[in-house]
Amino acid sequence: MRHLVRDSSIRQIQSRWGLNKARQVRECVSTMAYCSVFLYRVPRRKAEAFVQALRPIMKLFEDAGCLSDELLRPKDMTAKFGGASLPSAVELANDEELWIEIAKFKDASHMKDVHSQVAKNPDLEKLHSRFDLLISGKEVYHAEFESLRPQP
Repeated sequence: MRHLVRDSSIRQIQSRWGLNKARQVRECVSTMAYCSVFLYRVPRRKAEAFVQALRPIMKLFEDAGCLSDELLRPKDMTAKFGGASLPSAVELANDEELWIEIAKFKDASHMKDVHSQVAKNPDLEKLHSRFDLLISGKEVYHAEFESLRPQP
């Protein structure tokens, strides 16, 4: 079984979690290569409505083939480990919370395919109009990231 694990990052995981978990993580890493990340500045008083408006949109993406779409709620936003505070970096107001959404795809092409399929969904406009009532584009930040894979 040891020969299935070839790179050092997976070996560390294997030593902590065992062979089965390492294999699951290895398979996961090979398919989660491209992430679309959104940061949302959400007024505290609208946080629950924001979640209720975003979840159906996230489901459209998952139904269209997105590998996963996860929404992260703010927990502890204080600066730590010598780094700057993320809320201060985006100039978050006292009455706002910073939420993060991470959608995972196989690659950039897969992301475009999923987006084009979602764009054809007749419910999208209605869902987006509900979402747009809660926050504006000025309160949304977006970036795409690619995972680093060790070269063989």
